[in-house]
Amino acid sequence: MTQFDKDLVIAQARQFGGKIPSQARAEELAAYLNTLIGALDKVSTDLHPEAEPADMARKLEELAGD
Repeated sequence: MTQFDKDLVIAQARQFGGKIPSQARAEELAAYLNTLIGALDKVSTDLHPEAEPADMARKLEELAGD
């Protein structure tokens, strides 16, 4: 999995036309994004891609209760 870094955060801000964060803020955002992606990977291991949307919503609700 690709990890976010400050350069990627800054490049994406430029791509989307947003305010360009400082180097320090870009580092901070990259760390938050990596933590978020890691947590999503961890909790989604029980989700099957072939699950019906209704089943996926139910499973996400179950996971949110943990």
